[in-house]
Amino acid sequence: MARNAPTSLTVRTYDVGFGDCFLLSFAYARGERHLLIDFGSMAWPKQKVVDGRPVERDYANLIAKAIAADCGGKLHAVVATHRHQDHVSGFARRGGRGPGEIIRALKPELVIQPWTEDPRAAVDATAPGRRGFARSLLGMQQVAAQVYEAAKGLRGERLRGLREQLQAIGMDNIQNEDAVANLGSMAPNRYLNHGSNAGLGRLLPGVRVTVLGPPTVEQSASVRTQRARDDQEFWHLAENFWQRLAVTGKANSRGAPALFPRSATRRLPRSAGWYRYTAMKEQGDSLLSIVRMLDKAMNNTSLILLFEVGATSILLPGHAQYENWM
Repeated sequence: MARNAPTSLTVRTYDVGFGDCFLLSFAYARGERHLLIDFGSMAWPKQKVVDGRPVERDYANLIAKAIAADCGGKLHAVVATHRHQDHVSGFARRGGRGPGEIIRALKPELVIQPWTEDPRAAVDATAPGRRGFARSLLGMQQVAAQVYEAAKGLRGERLRGLREQLQAIGMDNIQNEDAVANLGSMAPNRYLNHGSNAGLGRLLPGVRVTVLGPPTVEQSASVRTQRARDDQEFWHLAENFWQRLAVTGKANSRGAPALFPRSATRRLPRSAGWYRYTAMKEQGDSLLSIVRMLDKAMNNTSLILLFEVGATSILLPGHAQYENWM
């Protein structure tokens, strides 16, 4: 092992409910260095009890304070694997009163994100370094918000399971604008793809970090053809698909005229119940197909990072799915 390599590594995981949050603490002769990987949840624990006493209501802030205590008030770097709520919602500042404000005060020296988050990357970019690709991710999240709202209209016990699936996946993909903005401004950012230099050499000497994913489209020819081969799985969507879908959905929600304005609005007779249920289920199944494709696309922007210290290896893949791994 190199002379300046860490002598030990502590990995902490935090009970954020439905979500991810890891703190890697590397012990050096002159002190520890700390790397936070993701901080988010779709459902923070409620009525949490610690040592027999209920904790404060804002559980996200409690976790942020625990991170601050565990890193001794100083973070050296932050990694956000991808922008799903269960990975980044804890970085929201909430006007200076949120958990993201606590993390920001730990003064990380570097924030690492996937190349698809680069604000300079074009919507149709095939690699980092151009302008605006992040707008496609915004389009995905706008569609997710529309699906979440539409799911509320699927009423009745028989549609409960479908409604809950739509709302769960839709909620995970809803825009986390506050968190995304905080990550982009709390420290210099590096946007990584397969084979990139993670930029952690100075902050974590003696630690080898390999960026395995996500690939750019230029690096993976299979991603280029994924749309033709399997339109349910490809992760890099061309032709501004999500932006167009978001605009269409928004336009259709602006009080469009009723298709049948003279139709009866009173309660449907019991004999029409089957038709109503079948129509609503068909709508719900269509929405679920769309939002699942959206969810997979967002997951496949995940960073895949391999940390190696001596004989110890730690692999952190976010929510990377098949195409990213390949």
